[in-house]
Amino acid sequence: MATQTGEKKWYTGSCHCGATRYEIKLDASNLELTKCNCSICHKRGYVLLKVPTLEDIKLISPASLQELGDYTFGTCLVHHRFCKTCAVSCLAEAKIGGEEMYTVNALSIDQDQGIELKDVKIGYVNGKAIGSLYKFEKLGPRDEPHQGGCW
Repeated sequence: MATQTGEKKWYTGSCHCGATRYEIKLDASNLELTKCNCSICHKRGYVLLKVPTLEDIKLISPASLQELGDYTFGTCLVHHRFCKTCAVSCLAEAKIGGEEMYTVNALSIDQDQGIELKDVKIGYVNGKAIGSLYKFEKLGPRDEPHQGGCW
């Protein structure tokens, strides 16, 4: 059962093997999910969930983000964090123009906690064309995939 609108609670998430575990604080009745057609999001199948602040994420294991695998590309502004054992990407962080941004791969949130991702409308962004998270935020999502994207 999802929480009432505006009510935030903690949910668990993990990589496939369980070596990477986290908790995320969110309002499950008001999720905003995004799919992007940039090369990393497309090839890894990310469904992005923006997290307002780092305080809304508690890393359980390992002890710090720096202990996770870290992949950057292009402008090297976004750090894609992944489990060093099973390679599942759970988190990403960026600092662009002095603003910190955090996302969780919604598919890494543990199932059977009352969150029904199938019921959440997904927005699509053309990250392939815009090339930076800063512009991504300014343009906002649309209702259907862009060229080269997937549903």
